[in-house]
Amino acid sequence: MSILIWLEDWLKAEELTRITIRWSVNDLEDIAQQKERSENLPLGSIYDRNKFIDTLHLLRKNHDCNYGITWYDIGFYLDEFCKLQDKSLCDS
Repeated sequence: MSILIWLEDWLKAEELTRITIRWSVNDLEDIAQQKERSENLPLGSIYDRNKFIDTLHLLRKNHDCNYGITWYDIGFYLDEFCKLQDKSLCDS
């Protein structure tokens, strides 16, 4: 048996015995859009989309393995790490 066939068989067996739950920047985008729409603000006015991937990596690094990552965590990390600086505070 070639190594490729063995690897293919092993991967198929792995797929049958475990699951993977994935989060993506699209999930952060969904929450960001919901918050912006709820405040009647233009999309992109509250959160820096360029920070989404780094924030996702922070979520993975810092999550509690007993609880996983929740939608609450996504919202918290968006506010903590992706929020644009409030321009009104800079003008005063």
